[in-house]
Amino acid sequence: MAVSRRALGRGWQTGRRAKAAVGGSRSLVRANPRIQASRWVSGAAGPRECLPGRGRRRCVDTAGKKPIVCGARSRRGSDPPPSSVSVKSVSNVLAQELIEAGVHFGHRASRWNPKMKPYIHGRRNLIHIIDVRETIRGLLRAKKYLKQVSSTGNLILFVGTKRQGTEAVAREAARCGMPYVSDRWLGGTLTNFRTIRNRLARLEELETLIPSDAFGGYSKKMQSSLRREHRKMLRNLGGIRTLSRLPECLVVFDPKKEKNAVNEARKMGITTVALIDTDCDPDLVDLPIPGNDDSIRSIELVAARLADAILEGKSHSATEAQVSAEGAAGGETEGKPKPKARPMVAKRSVPKPKA
Repeated sequence: MAVSRRALGRGWQTGRRAKAAVGGSRSLVRANPRIQASRWVSGAAGPRECLPGRGRRRCVDTAGKKPIVCGARSRRGSDPPPSSVSVKSVSNVLAQELIEAGVHFGHRASRWNPKMKPYIHGRRNLIHIIDVRETIRGLLRAKKYLKQVSSTGNLILFVGTKRQGTEAVAREAARCGMPYVSDRWLGGTLTNFRTIRNRLARLEELETLIPSDAFGGYSKKMQSSLRREHRKMLRNLGGIRTLSRLPECLVVFDPKKEKNAVNEARKMGITTVALIDTDCDPDLVDLPIPGNDDSIRSIELVAARLADAILEGKSHSATEAQVSAEGAAGGETEGKPKPKARPMVAKRSVPKPKA
């Protein structure tokens, strides 16, 4: 059956070469090098070769040699649309929650970091699609580690100064009783921790001074200056007031924006758990969670899951402490030596005096 020039699309040669190409040859003969052809196997209609032209794709069925018009429009240089992610081997409920929250959406393909290639499933409309299975693996690893850290009583610092995740990070960190930085990362928070502790002492001093009667003795200008200082310190240091020592772990949302925090953590040998997008470097963090770090729902979901793991570790630690305390109390009661019985002393017979 002869194939017309119109069916093959503009810029393709006709004749024997074109017929051989439609008949299933390994490579298509292109007269116009600017036109790119994408080939994939269709499940229902058999093998096809899609020839991009103007408007909609013209797909040629290589088995029946019949031109078929696809529904998708052609785009030069674009990959075929990725198939649906198989979630049979992972938790379907968690995968559905991640997809509904938009965790699988990455950045534009032109802004990607090549080191993120193992975590990318494909590309759709010039946007990278993150593999949800990799997101679940990273999330489960991070939850297991955070549960272990919180069960030993160590501190975990949440860091998320991006506008989309400020409220979610502060809320979830406060819910699990951990310090957080949601407004601005102060340089030296980890590497110059002694100075930060001194500023926290100053914050407590101001909070004690302002409500007192002695505050009324200052001039109005001095009162305004002290109130302004208090507001600024409360905004920058309010989340880390409970940070009495260096944290064991950092939970970072978008390490590209929080690069100063990540660099300080690496310098101090602190483990980092981070939600990374397709434009981040996964080698800078210890436990990466590939996902969308620009969506409010995505950040809320990941932060809530990590906070739940921390609370679970705390409850497990409290249960173990209670059991050990009860065991110690029972051991003391059982191991306490019983008082020895007094020995029976035979009464000596006192001789009666003689008359």
